Amino acid sequence: MASCGRADQPTARAVGSTADDRLILNDTNSEGREELESAKHMHNLALELYSRYRSERATTDLDEAVQMVAKAIQATPYNIPIRETFLRDLSHMRHDQAYEAQSMTIFDDAVERARQATAVSNSHPNRLEHLNDLVQVLWDRSKCSRSEVHLMESIEAAEGLARQVPANHPGRLHFCFRLGLMLSDRFHLTKSIRNLDQSIDLVRQAARGLPKDHPDRPRYLHVLGNMLRDRYVFTKGESDPSEALQAAREAVDAIPKEHPMSGRHLHSLALLLDKRFSFTREISDLDEAIGILRQATEISRDDDPGRLRQLNDLGARIHTRYTLTGSFDDLEESISVARRAVNDSPKDSPDLVDFVSNLANHLGSRYDRTGLFSDLEDAIEVTRSTYESTPEDHPSRGMLLPILGNYLADRYWHSGLLADLEEAIKVARRAVDTVPKGRREWAVSLCALGMSLSYRYQQTSSMADLDEAIDITERVVKEFAEGSEAWISSIHNLARDLQLRYFRLRVASDLERSVELARMAVRATNHGHSQRHALLARLSSALGLRYDTSGSLTDLDEIIQLRREAKEAIPRDHVDWRVRAHDLAVILEKRYSRTQAMADLDEAIDLARQAADAVEENHRERAKHFYTAALFLRKRFAVTKVQEDQEQLLSFYRTALAQTQSSVRTRIEAGEHLLMNRLMNSEWQEAFEVAEITVNLIPQLAIRSLGNYDKQYLLSIVGGVSSEAAGLALRLGKEPLLALNLLEKGRGVIALSLDEIHADITSLEETCPDLATRFIHLRNQLGNPDPQVSKPESGRGESSAGSSRRYEVGSEFDTVVVEIRKQPGFEDFLLPPTEREIKLAARYGPIVVINISLSRYDAILIEQHQSHLVLSHLSSVDYPQSQASSFNRHLARGTPGRNGTHTWKL
Repeated sequence: MASCGRADQPTARAVGSTADDRLILNDTNSEGREELESAKHMHNLALELYSRYRSERATTDLDEAVQMVAKAIQATPYNIPIRETFLRDLSHMRHDQAYEAQSMTIFDDAVERARQATAVSNSHPNRLEHLNDLVQVLWDRSKCSRSEVHLMESIEAAEGLARQVPANHPGRLHFCFRLGLMLSDRFHLTKSIRNLDQSIDLVRQAARGLPKDHPDRPRYLHVLGNMLRDRYVFTKGESDPSEALQAAREAVDAIPKEHPMSGRHLHSLALLLDKRFSFTREISDLDEAIGILRQATEISRDDDPGRLRQLNDLGARIHTRYTLTGSFDDLEESISVARRAVNDSPKDSPDLVDFVSNLANHLGSRYDRTGLFSDLEDAIEVTRSTYESTPEDHPSRGMLLPILGNYLADRYWHSGLLADLEEAIKVARRAVDTVPKGRREWAVSLCALGMSLSYRYQQTSSMADLDEAIDITERVVKEFAEGSEAWISSIHNLARDLQLRYFRLRVASDLERSVELARMAVRATNHGHSQRHALLARLSSALGLRYDTSGSLTDLDEIIQLRREAKEAIPRDHVDWRVRAHDLAVILEKRYSRTQAMADLDEAIDLARQAADAVEENHRERAKHFYTAALFLRKRFAVTKVQEDQEQLLSFYRTALAQTQSSVRTRIEAGEHLLMNRLMNSEWQEAFEVAEITVNLIPQLAIRSLGNYDKQYLLSIVGGVSSEAAGLALRLGKEPLLALNLLEKGRGVIALSLDEIHADITSLEETCPDLATRFIHLRNQLGNPDPQVSKPESGRGESSAGSSRRYEVGSEFDTVVVEIRKQPGFEDFLLPPTEREIKLAARYGPIVVINISLSRYDAILIEQHQSHLVLSHLSSVDYPQSQASSFNRHLARGTPGRNGTHTWKL
């Protein structure tokens, strides 16, 4: 519906006595004649005040004018014809008052005054003018009330006027045009194509009925083009846009470029071309739209309210072209133009939310392209500050939430800060709850939530998060038009999450669907698309998982081709080039393993080195790239024995292990390989240092928010690193207590988590009752049994709601424990046992701890007064390998010593 506005009112004129008035006055006594002259005088004064109001906009003048005309009407007998003029002028003034005050009460009075003015005979010469005034005030009232009832009342009055207007009446085309606008308003309320078609027919009749030099013709053509564009969009591109384009181009040509409306006419033409591009994907339409929008922004005055919207739309279309062509110049210009729109916009502008949304999206694209962290920070800051400063009842405020959630998730992916990921999930959930269901922003909010949950799964391995991410993205795909950018992004995300689930559960249908979706995404993009490299990579990743199962050389060859194309689809300075180089290196190494073609391994190593060199020092995937390069060098060294490869692979392992911002799992794997290498070369001191660092990483995997099933899965990948660390400590003559602590960190991760749940806090309750209450509350929530878990084959873990809540409770639990440790006497609260506590545990008798490592077997005796090495270098005869394997299996499950006592003959 059109916005609430004030119609142009006819200029009121001072009045004298008409012939009819004089005849009536002759029959009126002198006192009545004086009252009528006084009424005319007040009316003329009111008109002077009204005229001054319309030029200076002082509402006090308007209010005084209304009072004077009202008095003039009261003083005028009903049978005096001039009274209808007073009523009409009062209706005009009350109309303006209603607009100024946005008051429906005043609007209702203005309507009533207009109705009174129309209460004249059908043959009255001013009847059509009075009916026209009534139609206008009824329509303007409907715009302010946004009431369909009021709108229908104005349409009925306009149709009644149209039936009474003679064919040769000079205002007939104007009345047709206005009725068409009313029916267009109704279309926007009802979404009835019949209303839209009626409005188009009426506006077409008005536009084509005017002579070419008529001053209203450009406006009528402009409106006709907009209505035809509405029908083109409503029919989803099925109707022919030719007439719409013709009308829009005629509207542009009908006025000189210096005309105040020229920029708006150009803007409408550009939007129509952009809509045709969205349906046909003909980039020539997009290019023309961009060129026309440039013209519009150049000729529009700085004070033109449409200029900022033109700037915003220009930036958005240039960014769209960037996504298709990958032109970095377009990306840079889109940011510059969007920033101008934001900076020039008043802080209270209702359009500011839209402008900021586009600016944030463009900054995010540049971050995706360059990895420039300041762009990501800028996008988060401008989105957050605008959201916080926007009134809660702003209709577009909620659209900022999914944007903020997406970029918080990106910042987590860049820096590895879990706080960002937690906030991203909360923000996305809030967006889903607050944005009206069915709006595009609601689907975007779901998409942001699904992505963040997928990220959290990759950090925690919680199946509940992954299952919810997949369920959400399945819903999102149905919300977007097939082939649209949002649809492509959604099926890409769904393909990714299905791959993650297949990798975990090995359900073949997940993998086949992932391949199908990834192919659909690739087919939907052209070779210049800015995200084609990522879509090719996703398809190659899915085929890679299928190759791991089938061993199909056809799949392997296609994967290599896809990954080469992905690497070549982006320039060397693109932030994702290193990722594409790394992916190609991985698949070439696989083909080497299959064919033993050294050329493949050499190329894989070269690409892996380049990828490692290209990653920034603080990036969370830095460890992965150096670890990959080290693995490939190890393979070549095993064949060639070139010492340079050995030295470089050790350097790469060390670099990967040292990346504190990177995945703990990758760092542990790098530590394991480096440890084994040092053990094989009898480098005991470095081996111990590496083992100690790696063991200290293990507890970080056991996040409390996970159920034990997920914890055990993570522990299974680290095995007996703690045993190697303990064995090396004893070999180097370290205290047995140190060896015991290293063992406890690895072996007791789950046991420690359970012990925390059942900790004795009697003394804490006495000393710090508030902290104790918080601790008990959180402990009880974490200590509850896991929600019903299906068989492992189904892969179902905790419910999504339970997973999110346990994650939050786990974080709160950590915070409370830190607070408790700050209290005097509680510095060691829930920490691994001290030497005194270990010895105290042996007060009822000695404890023997058996340690099995690759290099040696040892027995440690714990007595109340000492801990010492009882037997070292136990032989396989003393400790059978079958029992060692059994112990290691329990260690991998995190359950040694909790389901029974293990004894061996010494």
